[in-house]
Amino acid sequence: MPSLVTDPHPPVQADAAVPATRLPGTRNRNWFAAFWRWHFYASLLVIPALFVLSLSGLVMLYKAQIDPIFHPGVIVVDVPPGAHRLPLSQQEAAVEAAFPTRTIASLTDGTEGTATIFATTVGGGLRNVYVNPYTGQVTGDLAPLDLPSNYASAWHKNFTSTAFGGIAMELAACWAIVMAVSGYYLFFKGWKARRQRVLRKARGARLSTTHAWAGALAGLGILFLVVSGLPWTQVWGSSVQSWAAGHGLSLWGNDPGATSTLGKTLAKSDGTTNAPGWAISQDTVPKTAVGADGKVGVDAAVTAAAAAGIPQPYFIAFPEGPTGVYSVLGDQWHDSANPAYTDVSKEAAAHVDQYTGKVITTYAYNDYSPVAQAVSQGIAIHEGRRFGALSSTASTAFCLAVLFLCASAPVMWWRRRKGQTGIAAPKGRMPVYSSWGLAAVLAVLAVALPVFGISLVIILLIDALVIRRVPALRRLLNTN
Repeated sequence: MPSLVTDPHPPVQADAAVPATRLPGTRNRNWFAAFWRWHFYASLLVIPALFVLSLSGLVMLYKAQIDPIFHPGVIVVDVPPGAHRLPLSQQEAAVEAAFPTRTIASLTDGTEGTATIFATTVGGGLRNVYVNPYTGQVTGDLAPLDLPSNYASAWHKNFTSTAFGGIAMELAACWAIVMAVSGYYLFFKGWKARRQRVLRKARGARLSTTHAWAGALAGLGILFLVVSGLPWTQVWGSSVQSWAAGHGLSLWGNDPGATSTLGKTLAKSDGTTNAPGWAISQDTVPKTAVGADGKVGVDAAVTAAAAAGIPQPYFIAFPEGPTGVYSVLGDQWHDSANPAYTDVSKEAAAHVDQYTGKVITTYAYNDYSPVAQAVSQGIAIHEGRRFGALSSTASTAFCLAVLFLCASAPVMWWRRRKGQTGIAAPKGRMPVYSSWGLAAVLAVLAVALPVFGISLVIILLIDALVIRRVPALRRLLNTN
């Protein structure tokens, strides 16, 4: 596999094209070759992840256009002239009539031309039942992974359904920082050599130059997406959340952070593979006293939430058991027509008593801590929603650029490898042990990102104790 940002030199040695750089207080060493080598090995970890993330991200970005193609007549419905959406209780009755043995866990109220989605429990899992909101007819019954966007979402979060998949994705995200930073070093230090190769019309010069510029333009986006995606990660995200909540620094404002339960409710009731909303899911779900006068129903919950100022259309988690509540969300996750989809500051939730129809508590963006507000805004940018069409266009261009980098990098590596043995890694050694500045930077990253730190220690130990002592491995990895 290749480096991801630039491959600026002839296919022999990196140090043949760029002279060694001498830093004050250090012996003469080829920093360019060293950065190139680390960039190369970081790319081995990062390229598969970036390919998956970019491709799945594009599918998620255009889910409203892609999902209906695979299920015509189910998700998108015709709107009769002058028609109005039926009350949710009437649509709920249609689901119960079609599937009397199921329990409704939640619903996602759509917008004009879309079906209402009822997530129903089936054998410990969920299936989505789609209802035409103008006729009350059931249009389809699908498993979450029947939708390409949900399948892409599952891969975007986790390579596999196992804990290892989440750690592998987090590992790749951490090393993407190394790849991007080293790529920028190569970009600026190697631009003259690239230009000379283009002027000589050297083989592959145009591709490597295009690759370098695409990497330079996409690099900042990669760094931002890695940082804004860290709250979702298995080790860093959960550790930081738990630590903050346990030290009186809750990221969630007035709620108890890691002890809250709305996220668990959403995970059990939402018929998608998406993770629950990052900040809003930390809301505490209250309990109700069992009423003597019967239940009020979903329409009353909608009326109460609207009166409380929760923006529509809603995602509604149904009461779980006799003491449960209706959790009515106007959030950034479920429908692009909701104002919170592009403006996270409008995100809000209300918990409605299933017996009285009164709002027990509300939880909104203004209740988040400043950190949670910042993270929520970052996630909206991460997902290409924050600034409407501008964000989606920029996200599309970014994903396409990353896919180009992932495809062009192997081509450049193959061309450079010609006539060499092994994997033809750039020949250079990062002076971790002799450069205090570099060691300090790596130490800070290792502490801040534990998965990166553990992997770095393992790599350095393998390099020192195994690779450099076995001639065959030294030749394979082109190690000094």
